[in-house]
Amino acid sequence: MNEAIGASCLFALLAAGCGTSSSAGSGSDASTLDSASEGADAHGGTDAPADVPEGGDAGPAQAIAIPMYMDPGASPSDWSQETAAAPTVALLVANPNSGPGAVAQAEYTQGIATAHAASQAIVGYVHTSYGARAIAQVEADVDAWYSFYPSIDGVFYDEVSSDTTTIPGYYKPAFDYVKAKSAGPRTVVINPGTIVGEPFMQTADVVVTFEDTYAHYTDGTYPPNPAWMASYPRWRFWHLVLSATTASDMQSAVTIARGRNVGHVYVTDQPPATAYSQLVTGSYWQAELAAVRAP
Repeated sequence: MNEAIGASCLFALLAAGCGTSSSAGSGSDASTLDSASEGADAHGGTDAPADVPEGGDAGPAQAIAIPMYMDPGASPSDWSQETAAAPTVALLVANPNSGPGAVAQAEYTQGIATAHAASQAIVGYVHTSYGARAIAQVEADVDAWYSFYPSIDGVFYDEVSSDTTTIPGYYKPAFDYVKAKSAGPRTVVINPGTIVGEPFMQTADVVVTFEDTYAHYTDGTYPPNPAWMASYPRWRFWHLVLSATTASDMQSAVTIARGRNVGHVYVTDQPPATAYSQLVTGSYWQAELAAVRAP
């Protein structure tokens, strides 16, 4: 294991060499696939939070990963709910102001510390505007996260293009920039929100391959998994299912995600506009925890 959040952390970090090697997807550039950062495994990352022992893919079938787009100072009960649900809730995204903000905030420092005390990983939000945002601005946000919050576990790149031609000049350098940080975990999560070509696996430790409504999750709009996904550990994939208005819908979504080799999942009854600013609570939340914990 290259790095770990803590010896007791359920979400250990992937060991070098885990999984099986895989060829490039359609339209890939072999040079892109061969340019993984030093120490990366054949599937493009050694720092992903993964509910596995070193080098394996055992353990619980799923865990919850949540974008926490609310201030821990203004919404302490929301953050307490999530840390209390560890280890089922295992990965969080912090987002002070569409990124790290201009200065460090004590509330986020404490929120990160509290998540770590619960053996949860927490990564910082950075938007990329589908590859249109200047890479220097993206790198400045990454630097700010590690400067303001040195114990942050990595970065969540949002608004990620699904165009494989953006990999060599944008997303692979963005991945390498995080991996070059000298201390602490350096997990990279990307959110294209849809299935992408296999070369994108070289740009992230975890890839969000679905972010949309429950209706689109179940009406045939979402395409079947490409064959290459089956050769990757489930912890490399994350689904965000919104507007699942009933507990039955939520349970169905969790089951579908599991069947699609997805280890990280979050299902909410909220619509896209409030999905990450209003957490699910009450009986719905308890049912979601139970569904994810089910063997």
